[in-house]
Amino acid sequence: MSLDTTVPRSRRALLAAAAGAAVATVASALGRPAPVRAAAGDNLVLGQVNTSGIVTSILSPQGDGTVFAAMHQDAGIGISGVSKTGTGGWFRSVDGTALDVDGKAKFSRSGKVKIATGHYRADVTPAGGLGGTPLIFATLQYYRSGTYVVGVRANWPSTGKFRIYLNKPLTSSTYVAWIVVG
Repeated sequence: MSLDTTVPRSRRALLAAAAGAAVATVASALGRPAPVRAAAGDNLVLGQVNTSGIVTSILSPQGDGTVFAAMHQDAGIGISGVSKTGTGGWFRSVDGTALDVDGKAKFSRSGKVKIATGHYRADVTPAGGLGGTPLIFATLQYYRSGTYVVGVRANWPSTGKFRIYLNKPLTSSTYVAWIVVG
């Protein structure tokens, strides 16, 4: 559409054009989101950077106390997952690495036990006990010529414990490291 600049415009025409431009500007602004900055007490905005000095949690809609994710910037923890009855965290990758740890890893169901000189076994009670048929790995922490772990028996000598066996009695006390999976 071309404008004819030789024809004078009435005041009414100029006001109508200005009003139309104002409506177009408002409609354009409503069509795109404004920048968002959430702070403590504000809503969490997906697709945006949200900062807070306190814990931010996303809870299950079932009200069972399950926390899907919690970011703990003030406690030095990146993300934690907690569940009263289910899995606290679950990671999956179809074609890549589901979990990549760069740094130290800590497991509540791991540790080491000292087997004294003259002994060939140790009994361990891990945090939370044992259930079902867990995998338990154990390995000597020092070189002892001809000595090695021959087995680990779950729920022995009683339920919730496990026993680590060496192939022979030790000539010097030795630590054995262990980890429970499952």
